[in-house]
Amino acid sequence: MKMWFRFWVSPMVIGLSLVGCSVNHGEDQVTQIPTPELSSQHFGVKPDMPTPEEIFALPLHEQTRFLRYYHDALQHPSSPQQGHQALFHYLERDMGRFDYHHGTFTASQTLSQRNGNCLSLAILTTAYAKLVALDYEFVSVTSAPVFLKGARFSEVSTHVLTRLYRPDDGRKSDQVMIRRANILIDYFPTRSSEVDGQVSEAQLIAGFFVNWSSSALQQERFDEAGWYALEALNYDPQNIQALNNLGVTYRYLAQAPLSEKAYQYGLAIEPDNLKLLFNYSLLLRAQGREQQARAVRSRIETSADSSPFDWLYLAESSLNRGRYEAAIRYFDKVIAVAPYLHQAHAGIGRAYALTGKPKLAEKAFERALMNTHDNDSEAKYQAKLSILSER
Repeated sequence: MKMWFRFWVSPMVIGLSLVGCSVNHGEDQVTQIPTPELSSQHFGVKPDMPTPEEIFALPLHEQTRFLRYYHDALQHPSSPQQGHQALFHYLERDMGRFDYHHGTFTASQTLSQRNGNCLSLAILTTAYAKLVALDYEFVSVTSAPVFLKGARFSEVSTHVLTRLYRPDDGRKSDQVMIRRANILIDYFPTRSSEVDGQVSEAQLIAGFFVNWSSSALQQERFDEAGWYALEALNYDPQNIQALNNLGVTYRYLAQAPLSEKAYQYGLAIEPDNLKLLFNYSLLLRAQGREQQARAVRSRIETSADSSPFDWLYLAESSLNRGRYEAAIRYFDKVIAVAPYLHQAHAGIGRAYALTGKPKLAEKAFERALMNTHDNDSEAKYQAKLSILSER
């Protein structure tokens, strides 16, 4: 699939500020949670880990090519561009030759392979911005889970947007606050997504290793999955997805106490996290600790997690495990907060079809069809409806 992306340009915003006594409120108090000892001794030989410098490095020939374009754009005789605009147009010019790929790559790998996911593109954008000292920041967006056919693991997709700021022109005042013009780049815009907030560069690097860990899990390379998850925690010690990956990895390496420790640490940080609660309940059930597993499952039912994508993850996981009633409950929770997510309506349709309720399944797939704008999904739902109408 060819890449395309959209952008928003924010104009300079000027606001008056009152000059007078100021109060330093200090940093918000954050509860410190003791970090448990998460051992790597069961992961075998440690793979090579790219450093941040290697992640953002560009080949010399590409540096030369970009700098020539960039400085020509800034000095164009008839329509000179600001730095952030020049970088955006350079990306826009090259994006048509990229293909979307679920893999996460370094900047150099993304260039040489001409493909990658949104995190790969954010890393590439950052590499260019670093080269010309442009200011930038990252925004995370969560979208519908990716469920690979036949895979034992699935995950909620987190996408990254990059905000490029216009170079500082030095206009400052004690009485005027200036928010610089900026361009927010969305590499793979989708209707089914929600903005989570800003991401630091350390968290972005952690996300890089989390994605490598998740990819290793999908391929059942558990040693590598564990190493990459631990590396992610070096950059972001409370990264929930890294802790979840560690819990899953330890479990499949028959290290139940370490798996439980990872889940419990994650739940101390985010008590309502559905992925952690779900996977922790699976661990407890596998150990025959049914009473504790039921207690964890009851926490799922009363969870205050408001993300429709986390509930969608849980619903799909329950459906794949044959827990159809639970799956329908969780799909209903998705629809309650995000009725436009066609995946939830289709999931209910599948659950009803599998439990011998074709009429209810048909209505659910009709709602899924009404809410999708994707040709492949439309064709799939039409086919399901044709089959159901013949029953």
